[in-house]
Amino acid sequence: MPSIFADFRYRMRRAMLRQRPSRMMWAVVAFAAGIALYFGLPREPSLALTGALTFAALQACLFMRRRTGLLTVLMGVFCISAGVFAATWHTARQQVVVLEKNLPSKTVTGTIEMIEFLPTGQRLTLGDVAIDSLARSDTPRRLRLSMRAKKIIPLEVGMRIQLRAGLLPPMGPILRGGFDFSRYFYFRGIGAVGYGMNPITIVKPAQIDGFWQFWEDARVKLARTIRATLDPERAAIASGLITGDDAGISKRTYEELRAANLLHIIAISGSHMVVIAGVVFFSLRMLLLMVPLLGQRMASKQLAAAMTMVAVSAYLCITGVDVSALRAYIMIMLLLLSVLVARQMQPMRALMMTALMMLIYDPSDLMEPGFQLSFAATMAMLAVAHSAILRDRARGEHSLVGRVIYALPWLALISLIAEWVTAPLVMHMFNQFSLYGTFANMIAGPVVSLLIMPSVALFFLSLPLGLETYALTLLDAGIGLLLTIARITAELPHALIYVPSQPIWALVIYALALAFLCLWHGRARLMAIPVMIASTLTVLVVSPPQLIVSQDMRHVVLMDAGEPKLASGRAYAMVPEMLAHAMGRETLSVMPASDHWQCEGKARTRRCVWTKNDQRIFFDFTWDKSGSVCDQVRAKQASMLITDAYGVRCDDVRTITPYRRRIHGAHSWWQTGEDARWQLLTTRMIQGDRPWSPLIPPRY
Repeated sequence: MPSIFADFRYRMRRAMLRQRPSRMMWAVVAFAAGIALYFGLPREPSLALTGALTFAALQACLFMRRRTGLLTVLMGVFCISAGVFAATWHTARQQVVVLEKNLPSKTVTGTIEMIEFLPTGQRLTLGDVAIDSLARSDTPRRLRLSMRAKKIIPLEVGMRIQLRAGLLPPMGPILRGGFDFSRYFYFRGIGAVGYGMNPITIVKPAQIDGFWQFWEDARVKLARTIRATLDPERAAIASGLITGDDAGISKRTYEELRAANLLHIIAISGSHMVVIAGVVFFSLRMLLLMVPLLGQRMASKQLAAAMTMVAVSAYLCITGVDVSALRAYIMIMLLLLSVLVARQMQPMRALMMTALMMLIYDPSDLMEPGFQLSFAATMAMLAVAHSAILRDRARGEHSLVGRVIYALPWLALISLIAEWVTAPLVMHMFNQFSLYGTFANMIAGPVVSLLIMPSVALFFLSLPLGLETYALTLLDAGIGLLLTIARITAELPHALIYVPSQPIWALVIYALALAFLCLWHGRARLMAIPVMIASTLTVLVVSPPQLIVSQDMRHVVLMDAGEPKLASGRAYAMVPEMLAHAMGRETLSVMPASDHWQCEGKARTRRCVWTKNDQRIFFDFTWDKSGSVCDQVRAKQASMLITDAYGVRCDDVRTITPYRRRIHGAHSWWQTGEDARWQLLTTRMIQGDRPWSPLIPPRY
């Protein structure tokens, strides 16, 4: 027995010594884990307390610096606490005013900061906002409005406008694992969303003020040039590839691209940045080599790298600095910087340094789908590519043809790995799985790399010469091929499968196992593969709720015969579609009248009773404040009343009032146990008491 323990201890020590080159990368993982822990807390932590814990952990590391094993543990604790402190400090700096309640129609005045083109209108982001009859202290600094109109009103960035608008607070998550729009908008300084109404009055003409307004104005002008040249459908995709504004894609095309898992091609990501940088770099280097003075007496490679850095920076600014694009931009800048200083860059280390810089600047990026998908795919591809490079060196193949032949299967494998690694994340975030997405991406990959992205690079190169029309013609042909691939794939049977979201703990285990698989040195990392598979399969044991009531009671979903059905609301509205996808359905069918669902009246006179396992729930969709509904509830022997009328109280029946929903948000119920007791989950229970929550605090 002593010899067994000694051998185990020796093997463990040797394995830990092999991890020394990746200690910095594990520190970044621990820092990200601290940020994730912050966003998972039920209430906002104290900035002083998190700072004190971080300082104490640092002092412990300095005190125990001679004890290697204990120092490793303490360093992990320090990185986690530093992540919590960084996220707490970043949130404390925001000071964003969030709208407290819905405002049906108000006069809004603001300066246009961003314009996005929709299929039937445009979306405006307004800054320096003033709202009629609303105190300045309660007015959000920025808000976003959707304008629906057949004819687009010519607006420009920097204009100060006035219009009537309906406003509402950003929506929180309805189900656990659902997207938190309120958190997303909070860290972008947006405190309200809504819809604008014509007419629009121009209070002050356009005036460009600031660095980002200059680039936003240039982006809008490029988008208008593209829309004036190409067909509206293809112009929306071209605008997404060139300017990052893909809001104009029609719903049909969007669904086809999503079913083929080709939607990521439209979003500005690493592949776009790499192709743009590659085309610009090699074009500039060839031009510089053609000039004898520059080609012979100056380092043309370094000069081309410096000029490419400027071009890529301009492309990032013109596309709106998306999270995945920013990741690719930082990595490309590090690569070009290594060319300038004649040093070799380690890709995985550069990826982790990129993640650290982004998370220090904005810890909320960790919760963005673009950040998670981009880093997961890149990390997996670099891990596979690293092993391929090592094997290539071992083979000693030096001929160009041999290297190309050897690289092709590895490139295909790297693409497959990226698809497989991100599939569980896509299932959790978007509740979908593309059955033929891998094959569609293999077919569309050459079209994107050889035609679409070079055309985008050619567009920017020819723009100063006024020859961008020719580049748009090539881009239009490439987009046509891409849409054909998407359409054929989407028409295949079961092309897109909807699945519920895995539990949060399963997603955390998957992320840690993926990091272990990619960063750990040694065969032990293969143990992460069954863990990743098991955490993904937890989607099969997810139990959907039996009853969902939205915060405003406009949408009610009931479970009928094992299938969720819509009892109130429009089936093709945003909230019912999100709920349908979250429960593994494409759409929700309308709840029919039956013995289990009985209604009287219509519209604002409607009252319904739902019977589930011998328990009855009474739904009051009226605005009747008289309290007469309580007599009907007692007559129906209902155990719960869900009402849309303020001031209604039934003493002997549990009542879910509008005021309660303003405090706790959307309500979801499950029936558990042999006695079929109702288990409740609300938006406040999911979100917690956080600064970005639009829910009003409870009064005790």
